[in-house]
Amino acid sequence: MFELNPVARGIALAFSGTVAMAVMTGSANAQATTELERAVVTGTRIVSEGAESASPMQQINSKAIEQSGVVNIQNILTQNPTVGTPTLTRSNSNFLVSGSGVSTVNLRNLGDDRTLVLVNGRRYVSGVPTAFAVDLNTIPTQFIDRIDILTGGQSALYGSDAVAGVVNIILKRDFSGLAVDAQYGKSFKGDDDQRSASLTFGTSGQRGFVMGHVGFSKQGAVYSRDRDFANVDQVDRGLLTGDPNDIFTTQRPFFSSFAPQGRVFFGGGSRTFDAAGNLIPFSTNGADVDGDGFGDGVGATGFNRSARRTIAVPTDRNLFAGTGEYEWTKGHSA
Repeated sequence: MFELNPVARGIALAFSGTVAMAVMTGSANAQATTELERAVVTGTRIVSEGAESASPMQQINSKAIEQSGVVNIQNILTQNPTVGTPTLTRSNSNFLVSGSGVSTVNLRNLGDDRTLVLVNGRRYVSGVPTAFAVDLNTIPTQFIDRIDILTGGQSALYGSDAVAGVVNIILKRDFSGLAVDAQYGKSFKGDDDQRSASLTFGTSGQRGFVMGHVGFSKQGAVYSRDRDFANVDQVDRGLLTGDPNDIFTTQRPFFSSFAPQGRVFFGGGSRTFDAAGNLIPFSTNGADVDGDGFGDGVGATGFNRSARRTIAVPTDRNLFAGTGEYEWTKGHSA
């Protein structure tokens, strides 16, 4: 064992530090010249507001609504896979008296009354008598900042009307100026005219905002007679026979025994009136009374209801809407 004097110890330390630096520099130069292979990212863990929420949440922003060009926000909501078939739309309210043309939303096909619709986090007035369903026709698309869709059941928080989930429509709070919107379109068949025009105005400041809207929209009818798949009255044979094997079998045509001019029952049979006002017999035993070659055993005589039915009912909407908020003092607003 021997001990270096202070001068020799300093030289040795300096030499070892130089070697270490040389080795590190060489390693860095080697890494700089190494070519990286192509990296393909198949997943991501980027922070998402919807993924971090307590329940799965999806958002539709105002830009997406504007680019879609929809007249009613129901049209963009139904494109979401979590939204089922609404109970009330233009295409399934043909036979309703009080709900024709109403637009509702139905999450997970659990029913409109089980889908809670909120506006700015608050319950909205129902648009259907004796029901909780909200008519989306009453909410201008120009007012909407975004739509939050909670697809998980929220009954523990909101009650039984949120079993399917919640659709929370958030309105704009910073709109200032004047916006004029007009559009026109029709289907490739030349029907279903879509016309709309609106005027939206508002102003906002540090203590509040106010926003108004005046608009109208007109959506034309689509008649069953103008579509090959629906121009003749038909029925699911399973409804007639009760046989499960007939569920996916359609009887076409299946003409009605109830003509627009009415049907009169007497003498063990029934009669109706022709175009000239003369009484003519109905078939009550499946006989081919009118000579059309069809007898179905339930009295159908050849009136084709589909000639007058609509696939989409015509809807006219005139909308006047306003919203605003003003902060009187800190923590108190109206």
